[in-house]
Amino acid sequence: MRIVLICLSFLLSSVFSTESEPGNYELLVRADQFRAYKIPSLTKMPNMTPSCYKEGMFSFRYWHVQGEIKRVVSLFNGVDFVSSKDFDSDFVVGDTFLSDSGAVFAVNERFFSIGAFLLKPSGEQEKIVDPNDYVDLRSVSRPALYKGLPFFRGLHKNGLRSLYLGKEKLVSEEAASSKIAYIFLPTVKEEEFAVRFNYGDPGQVNAKNPDEIFLYTNDEFKSVVKDNDLDKDSDFLDFDSSPVPDGRGGVLFIGKTKNEGRSLWHFIFDVETQTRRRKLIYSEDMGLGSLEYFKPAIGVDKIVFRLIKNNKRSLIEYSRESKDFKVLVSQGDALKTNEENTRVIDRDKWPAFSGSPCVSNDGEVFFHAVLEESNTLENKGSGIFKINQHQ
Repeated sequence: MRIVLICLSFLLSSVFSTESEPGNYELLVRADQFRAYKIPSLTKMPNMTPSCYKEGMFSFRYWHVQGEIKRVVSLFNGVDFVSSKDFDSDFVVGDTFLSDSGAVFAVNERFFSIGAFLLKPSGEQEKIVDPNDYVDLRSVSRPALYKGLPFFRGLHKNGLRSLYLGKEKLVSEEAASSKIAYIFLPTVKEEEFAVRFNYGDPGQVNAKNPDEIFLYTNDEFKSVVKDNDLDKDSDFLDFDSSPVPDGRGGVLFIGKTKNEGRSLWHFIFDVETQTRRRKLIYSEDMGLGSLEYFKPAIGVDKIVFRLIKNNKRSLIEYSRESKDFKVLVSQGDALKTNEENTRVIDRDKWPAFSGSPCVSNDGEVFFHAVLEESNTLENKGSGIFKINQHQ
């Protein structure tokens, strides 16, 4: 096994050495104090993952920082930008989920929830989750639309969590029969969602507890993979918190095995056999860099993930057809914006990228980067960029 990994590491090194090309990136929106792009000046984008869908549609959130802070969700519908109403600084506005219907997002205060909203491509805003319709609901997290119904993880006033589809409670830490200690944040794609459960005493998440990843598809939970604490025949020791469905019955996730260490895996659904086969995408044992703790993104032809390579935070693309890896962008790379000489911020202990990448149904990659001036190192806010599928 070690010889194979060393050989594979050598082969991959030549692919990873490819230099990224600044001209490949299109600036979509930029928040900054004085010279923002496509949104007002005196704005800031917090740490977040942009959401993308198809035909250029994407959504994101930002803050007005002039006077009292206001929080806003914005959606590019393929033609124009439309925005939500402003929310006061007392409220936390979460990341968005994007579909044909528009952008779904949650708004919570410290001790109670305002609910979940749908910002439609027309600019109309609709409340789709009202906490008053649920028992003791304190906050709403990771809302989405699943077959036209609102789906979300809810936190109750007793500190325990449940997954809701519409007003139906699908699964809960409150149910003694479930033996679930913690429900991690789910991820929705097409008409599937993936979620990780930690088993044990309700609300008491523990790395030593057994873990299991499920896919909810065709209106039922289906087990994808268990760790060694739950299944002694499993070589998985641990999982990262956010598995990602591929929209075709498979699941992408980062885990740790006995042989490969921390590694990125794709469990692919075979329609003929109705089973899933496992495929190793990348392992830290290959020696090329360490996986960051952000969920990967998957499209029809590619997988994109974050990696620290040669002490540089980078976005890596894996081609599902050629099996090659490519560096898309790294710390210190020049990025064309509405100002000259900007680059991905290249400072010690700075994140460089904010949140996870997103791959649209059209194969375009979206990412959020923190920016600085290349010569003076002056902070230049942050921007959302797109890489076209043919580049």
